[in-house]
Amino acid sequence: MTALATGQVDAFEIAGGIGIDDLRGDFRSAVGLEVRTNPLWSNRHGALGLAAALEADDDVWVGAGPLLLAPLSSGWRIELSVMLGWYHDGGGNHLGSDFPMFRSQIGVNYAVAELWRIGVAVNHKSNARTAERNPGVETIYVTLARRF
Repeated sequence: MTALATGQVDAFEIAGGIGIDDLRGDFRSAVGLEVRTNPLWSNRHGALGLAAALEADDDVWVGAGPLLLAPLSSGWRIELSVMLGWYHDGGGNHLGSDFPMFRSQIGVNYAVAELWRIGVAVNHKSNARTAERNPGVETIYVTLARRF
């Protein structure tokens, strides 16, 4: 199965993004990097794998978790992930705790070449009420991904 037809990851995929953090307040530039495994399970409707991610603006978040990839139509793919991670408040967003810090993300991208995809993703990070304070923060990215 090819990535263009199914939206699957072959050996692994690296995705990077540039974007804006804190969509509800103080806009900050943000960068993100994600490494995605070969699917652990797949069928014609989608694939499930694992991913690890690093995001930074004034703060840093690093985490890992499951990633669901589903083809939409010719070259288009939707991505959904939920990750558990650690957060370091560098003076940007005070999210109430360092760990656990969860990130849920949805993205859509398009295959622009055999190994390359371009897209957009939006995510939400919060401690899921494991701390007294839980404001959460949203980030939106323009993404570029490459299969290896």
